[in-house]
Amino acid sequence: MSSLYDVSVCIGGSNRDNPSKYGCSLKEMVGEWRTKWFEETNEQTAEKFAFGQVQIANSEPDIEDVVNYPDVRTMIATPAQSDSPLEDMDSFRKQWGRPTPGSCLYSLHLAPGNKGENERDIHLVRWYQTHEYGYTPNDDLNNIFTAVAMDLPSYQKTTVSPYTLHLRQVAERLSLGAYQVAYGDQSEGRFKGFPYTISRMDSILAIEYDLGTLDVRTTDTDNFELCCAADQGTICGENDWTTTSILSSDGNFVLLLIPCSNHVTGLRYSWHDYPCDFEFCPIYSSENSLPAPAFVLNEHFPNRATIDV
Repeated sequence: MSSLYDVSVCIGGSNRDNPSKYGCSLKEMVGEWRTKWFEETNEQTAEKFAFGQVQIANSEPDIEDVVNYPDVRTMIATPAQSDSPLEDMDSFRKQWGRPTPGSCLYSLHLAPGNKGENERDIHLVRWYQTHEYGYTPNDDLNNIFTAVAMDLPSYQKTTVSPYTLHLRQVAERLSLGAYQVAYGDQSEGRFKGFPYTISRMDSILAIEYDLGTLDVRTTDTDNFELCCAADQGTICGENDWTTTSILSSDGNFVLLLIPCSNHVTGLRYSWHDYPCDFEFCPIYSSENSLPAPAFVLNEHFPNRATIDV
């Protein structure tokens, strides 16, 4: 009997009403799928086989009435090599994502649609898709890899599928995640792309990334935003952030201008439904051209100090 080595699934629907439960939903669904495959292949499938997911950009950012499915799009199940065919597929045709009593999957689908009135909250779903870490794998989404695709918008309207048209780039990015997580192969470079340390020195904020050498493709952008506060306990609301600019970059460091004289109590990146044009976000890895993911950090950054993220 054959088994699976890793899986990427394709799920559609709407998560616009409650994006905060997205990470919980994904965690439970993946856990249930893993259990079913492990049990019903007579334990020939790994109990925690790898899962892949793709964040997809908006298809029509300037048309309010277009339904967008931007975030979870995935690929196929990958069988491990086996000399024995799988004779009975009926046992696998089950509603593994069906909610159970007390489950956070109740009344929840795993991809957002158009929220209406120009309030899609796609950036929030991207964040909760990582269980509020900003990256995967993490402690809650173990052995799950995510390909960032917020810089692959599609400008062609289609009634067949809301998928991005840039499928080659999506497949390449997903495969890089699979190399590292599913196969333990880092020869193509790492892909996490998340801040490692953040330091403030008067009017400059230095972000050290874990990517290795960065490829900064544009500094003319509003992707980085700061929470400028009167005291160190203030947390900015959704619309209270101040846009900042990239001063320079060197190696795996990016230097930002701090446009406020008081406390800085937050930093966020690409916190927009439509943050980047085609392959033109500010931060990429020079190793493999993967874009850094969106994130938000609600934390006080004291002057002349370094914070480990």
